[in-house]
Amino acid sequence: MSMMGPGFLMAALVLALPFFLANEGLAQTPQEEVFGLDQVVVTATRTEQKLKDVAAAVTVITKEEIKRSAAQTIDDLLRQIPFVNFSRRSSSMVANPTAQGVSLRGIGPSATSRSLVLLDGVPLNDPFGGWVYWSKVPLQSVERIEVVRGGGSAVWGNLALAGVINIITEKPQKRTIRFTGEGGSQGTVNLDLYASDLVGPVGLAVEGNYFKTDGYKVVREDQRGAIDINADSEHKLFSGKLEYSLSPTAALYLHGSAFTEDRSNGTPLTHNATDAGYVGGGINFKTADGSDWKFAAFSNLQTFTSTFSSTGLGRNSETPSIDQFAVPSTAVGAALQWSKQVHERHLVAAGTDFRWISGESDEDFAFNSTLGRFTRRREAGGEQQLTGMYLQDIITLDPQWQLTIAGRLDLWQSLNGFRTEQTLPVGVITLDRSFPDRDRVAFNPRVGLLYRATDRLSLRGSFYRGFRTPTFDELYRLSQVRNDVVEANDRLDPEQLIGGETGFDYAFASNLLGRVTGFWNEVEGLIINT
Repeated sequence: MSMMGPGFLMAALVLALPFFLANEGLAQTPQEEVFGLDQVVVTATRTEQKLKDVAAAVTVITKEEIKRSAAQTIDDLLRQIPFVNFSRRSSSMVANPTAQGVSLRGIGPSATSRSLVLLDGVPLNDPFGGWVYWSKVPLQSVERIEVVRGGGSAVWGNLALAGVINIITEKPQKRTIRFTGEGGSQGTVNLDLYASDLVGPVGLAVEGNYFKTDGYKVVREDQRGAIDINADSEHKLFSGKLEYSLSPTAALYLHGSAFTEDRSNGTPLTHNATDAGYVGGGINFKTADGSDWKFAAFSNLQTFTSTFSSTGLGRNSETPSIDQFAVPSTAVGAALQWSKQVHERHLVAAGTDFRWISGESDEDFAFNSTLGRFTRRREAGGEQQLTGMYLQDIITLDPQWQLTIAGRLDLWQSLNGFRTEQTLPVGVITLDRSFPDRDRVAFNPRVGLLYRATDRLSLRGSFYRGFRTPTFDELYRLSQVRNDVVEANDRLDPEQLIGGETGFDYAFASNLLGRVTGFWNEVEGLIINT
């Protein structure tokens, strides 16, 4: 699979540069006043850098932009960014969560994400299928969103095939209480209460969110039938942050959340529900030699249920097809990172991380209309382990030139995969398969070059590789979407991307930044449904 940015982008890059360089002397804008370029970002390199110093296509959505937006969900907010692609046109307010995949630059957008989505640096992608629960993140507490387009596996590893989206939430603030209440058509209600305080070295923030909508019909009007009803949803979220400053150079933190959701998926027989919990914590500290250390550990526990149906002629009837009555999944992870400014010219970072995932799908199928019940049961799942280590050097060659070199080695292991089927209600086993354990090693480099031609103009280019491992849903579970049946494939290998980009940023004024980027990507082993 190959993709090229529109031809006019490359032409504009070539034709416009002489104009910008020739007119640079007409009006000088001090560097610190240039629109947005001095804000600090962390996602592109896993270290703090000013946006103007990053040799990558990075877009930042600020808190002020979020407040001005009419979006109710994170995915609706992201749609305004070029080359952010979703597998469904419907908002996550009404779409089935298993259809809420996200990708960047059109790299195979599907229900399975081909971009890594992070919440405060912790993976938000579903452990079982890779999709994203956007409703787990209320907009009211989001500080900013960093979107890095282009392969990010050189520092982030799995899932960062096409890039990384990092949602960064607010830190505890002194004596803050904020309530947001919104209501609208389709019976939509969004209530959010946020409170935080600082007492000496301790910071605490808690948030409660309730959302409900009667939704709307997700099938086009000329294709609707008698079974089409509104796709509604309701969810509740409680989250908390506890931070403790051990000293001016060291801090501990503990985060947690509980989430529950219920949805109707547009017909009387289709609905789903989710219960999820998260806990994570870590420590950040600096040592006397100037080293920055970060350690984090986290765990996600989740259960999911969903029902599916087959639609009749003209969408005037439906028959139960699958009752996915239990999809338990668990993810446990940890990460350690060291970074240090060395000899003024080198910002070096190195780290390692580990993630273990377990999940399975338990479902009834083969509905017998005469008996009025399902006649067969299927269970499928397994375990995965992902271990990686990376090294990065951001080299300041001189005040105008900066070179970034990064590389990461990952080991993917697929373990204890299985699928069983039995006849109901007698419980006779008709299929009992154990899939062989598998492992793959992936090396993903990234090289980026940045040239600050003037205070207003920066040129950048990069070359990168990325990868994504297949999910449990793709490896083991036979699934169905309406009348289409999709068979799993336990022999799938990770997807691999190789690509590059070039472009420039130009600050026309203090509040106007122009950006032109041309890119090229190729994907090997793209996993698709046929």
